[in-house]
Amino acid sequence: MSRGGWGAAARFGGAIILAMAWAAAPSPAHSPSVGDVIAAVRGAERLEPVGIVSVERSPDLARMLVIRVDDRWSQAPAERRRAAAERWLESWRHVVRDGIVAVVDAESLETRVSYDVEGRAQIKPGP
Repeated sequence: MSRGGWGAAARFGGAIILAMAWAAAPSPAHSPSVGDVIAAVRGAERLEPVGIVSVERSPDLARMLVIRVDDRWSQAPAERRRAAAERWLESWRHVVRDGIVAVVDAESLETRVSYDVEGRAQIKPGP
């Protein structure tokens, strides 16, 4: 599929994560919370596995979401990983101003994704 086609899929996937977060909200007037987005990212792993081990807000930097991944991350298709990483950043920035997402290897803590200024994910090679 062309990059434009996957971009549309990524936007749709981001909408699904946000919709899941909004559905978890207690009232229609409630905007998704940090907890809602974390729960949605965790839940997305069941729908489209990419090797998520844990998802948590950094205790040292409140605007950072840390997503730890295992070896399944490297085994998933690169386009799926890129789209997922972009959805995570988009969803996180919806609830946290200037939010940062760190996708790291669960064991080594090496970065698996870097983002450009426009939020496009660059998948780093890994084991």
